[in-house]
Amino acid sequence: MELSKSRNHYKTLGFDPDYLMYNQSAIVAQLRKEFGNDVSALCGFYRFYYLRIWQYRPVGVLEKIGRQLAIFYLPKCGAYKSRTLVSLANDYRRGVASLSSESYRKIWTAYPPALQFMDRTQLLAESRQVLRQPACIGKLLNILAATYLPLLLTTLGFGVTLLFHKRHRSRLGCLTAWVLFVYSYSLASCLEVATIHSLEIPRYMTVQMYFAILAQFLAMWLIFEVVLERFPQGEITRVRDAAP
Repeated sequence: MELSKSRNHYKTLGFDPDYLMYNQSAIVAQLRKEFGNDVSALCGFYRFYYLRIWQYRPVGVLEKIGRQLAIFYLPKCGAYKSRTLVSLANDYRRGVASLSSESYRKIWTAYPPALQFMDRTQLLAESRQVLRQPACIGKLLNILAATYLPLLLTTLGFGVTLLFHKRHRSRLGCLTAWVLFVYSYSLASCLEVATIHSLEIPRYMTVQMYFAILAQFLAMWLIFEVVLERFPQGEITRVRDAAP
């Protein structure tokens, strides 16, 4: 019943998890009342049913995790959003809703600056504020999104190659390890969210943009170093001098 109420544009799940978690008439609010706001007991209830799903439908859970990871990696990296207009109203509304539960209200209503913050946030939620993204930024984000996975696969290829070349490993092994480490941060973050939530929710994707950029620029640095290793400066100079 609750799932049918929350159906929206989340294609991989078929329902809106934010509705279930934050709407005051949804199942999470109802369960909180049933457990008398006992957070420990409520968390125990959630853990029991989550483990039950793994026990009785492991294949379905693994398929769900695979679909979620594909949102980030395929066909382009989902951390980059190249929309011309970015609406802020829904984000402000979610902020108000997340702090409007009874347990939170008891805290922030006693603090005047928090009351002012909530009033401003409510006004912003109703004002339909949007951000306009310049076209050049959108093109750059498209390039970064399209090259994320190729650069990752290229780095993995270099890592395998270094295992069999001691001379290259001593010079490029540390840099390759750093690139793979930064890439692994995004993988671990995506795997966590894919396992317990959904990467289709934008806030779990865009928060990874900075690590994605860092990983890609480190990967480009690695490729540049490999090119210099394969074609020493003397050879590049001779080729350039021989050119008409």
